[in-house]
Amino acid sequence: MLRVALPPLGLLMAVAGAGGWYIGQVETLAAAVIAALGLAATIWSLRMTTRRIVFDTGTLHVTIRTREGGRRSEQTLPFEKVQDVVLRILEGYRGSTESQLGRLMSFQLSLVTDAGEFPLSRLAEQSVEDCEAMDRSIWQVLGRLPPDALLERSYRHALARRDRLHAIWIARLLSPQISLNDAEARVQRDLTALQKE
Repeated sequence: MLRVALPPLGLLMAVAGAGGWYIGQVETLAAAVIAALGLAATIWSLRMTTRRIVFDTGTLHVTIRTREGGRRSEQTLPFEKVQDVVLRILEGYRGSTESQLGRLMSFQLSLVTDAGEFPLSRLAEQSVEDCEAMDRSIWQVLGRLPPDALLERSYRHALARRDRLHAIWIARLLSPQISLNDAEARVQRDLTALQKE
């Protein structure tokens, strides 16, 4: 929706700023700021990437449609090319007196395929339970059982990508009682073991 609405609104804002300055209703600095914000919104919206992922149970294919700026692309993969579904952390812990860990604000599920990794949800999920429910639904559509629990798979995926910080966050989700230092030590041990394989 932003992709459709923002370009004309941004242009309208830029024209309003310039027009207000031209007829003397808006000061020069204010007109420049209004016009610059309008143009920035237009440029940003035109460069925005959107992705739509469709699971077709009739053909047993997943279609990934991407629109990036003015370019559109589409990839169709058979279900067996889906390797995994993993959890990504979008925003980290914030302090809270309710829990030793604080509260994790947002997650996103990603589809891992032979062709790359694709975010599954446009918006952030607010709990691990939301992600686990979506994960179960995806594996059901794929007609397979997941090889392991979502957090375990996501932890291994973060290690395989050498994403140390992400692995630490997931380690703390797997074992909420461990400290940040203990989680970091666990990740370092696991990364070292992975390098030796």
